[in-house]
Amino acid sequence: MPELLPAAQIDLEVLREAEEIIRTRFKEGRHHVGAAVRGGSGKIYAGIHLQAVVGEPATCAEVIAIGSAMLAGEDRITACVAVRHPKAHENPGVLKVLPPCGSCRDLIADYGGKDVWIILEVDGKPIGSWDEFVVAVRSHPGEPMRLRIANRLGESELTIRPEQA
Repeated sequence: MPELLPAAQIDLEVLREAEEIIRTRFKEGRHHVGAAVRGGSGKIYAGIHLQAVVGEPATCAEVIAIGSAMLAGEDRITACVAVRHPKAHENPGVLKVLPPCGSCRDLIADYGGKDVWIILEVDGKPIGSWDEFVVAVRSHPGEPMRLRIANRLGESELTIRPEQA
């Protein structure tokens, strides 16, 4: 059973890299999402989402970041995060952490190995974003919560009990 720990500084560095890449490379109609992965060596690799105008060949930022890590000689990733640039009607300075799509979940699991876990459900309800997970945890202080998680070896369930504030 995996142990869930708070984000460490090394995890926040991956998030900051994803935020930086989309802030610097955002282009309306082309690049809306930035991602970063940490390779097994500890080095961080970034990628941006590639939007297509014709057809549906768009490519997720996570795919580009994982590919960059593999091209650089990494054999696995140990962390992955994607962030979306704000839309026109949203607060311009606030980036949003995105959950991986189904294909990206598969790639993260394949290239992350047994150490990378993806949260699928909380108390039987699918989790579609990090914000949904945070809301679920905050709404159950001191109460047990059942998580369904997955990695390349399969799925598992565990129970957590969020600390009371």
